[in-house]
Amino acid sequence: MKHIIVGLGSIGQRHYANLKRLRPDDEIITVDVNGEADILFPINFSQSIIKDSIAYICTPTELHLDQYKMMIFGDAKAVFVEKPLCSINQKPFIDFPHRPFSVGYCYRYHPLFRELKSRANEITLMRLFGSDNLSAKYGPTAMETMLSHSIDMALWLFGEAQTFDTKNGGDWAGCNIQHEKTHSRLQTNMFTLTRTASCFIRHANGEEYHEIPRSDQMYVDEIKAWLNYVETGDAGDLCTLEQAIQVQKVMHG
Repeated sequence: MKHIIVGLGSIGQRHYANLKRLRPDDEIITVDVNGEADILFPINFSQSIIKDSIAYICTPTELHLDQYKMMIFGDAKAVFVEKPLCSINQKPFIDFPHRPFSVGYCYRYHPLFRELKSRANEITLMRLFGSDNLSAKYGPTAMETMLSHSIDMALWLFGEAQTFDTKNGGDWAGCNIQHEKTHSRLQTNMFTLTRTASCFIRHANGEEYHEIPRSDQMYVDEIKAWLNYVETGDAGDLCTLEQAIQVQKVMHG
């Protein structure tokens, strides 16, 4: 297989390392605006490189849609776009040629949420809170950078939003979602000095509080699932285009 990773920020480098570990004999081409990549973008990049490749779009959110179209026009075999699908100021694409496609909501593979998924029908309330010192790195993008993960997690666990109320303050964001049987309350900010991530749930037998630890393995498991999807056509628990568009709708408010 030939893989093309567009964007060598932290997540692009992580996917590169995991692909090297999982598929050491595959060809992996890196593309970026800096000289550390195999191909300098856009000077040395051509659509002929894309043909029959598995593409990974790991660039800033506002570039996702244009670079996705570039991969389609270049006849990529499959396209993986880092979360979110696009910025809240852009309209998500709906039609695209049939091929494997996913958006990288990796917390679907976090051990805590895998366990909660197995008993999601018992949960009546979930609160997710996350904070980190990320404004300097990503700008005031709490909705795209952080809350999009929480929104996807709520929809994946409990189903579509019947009603929702979304607030976006730039470096903070929040959302209340009413699902069929469960209520999700989601909050995040980007201006604390240290990382905090927690999950509170309520169910018929009581309440639980969980810290959400970092997990390197969830990124590995996500890429394993993606490669299986490319080879077998089984998307499993990966975020599909339809699901990603539902996340965008809630993000937009």
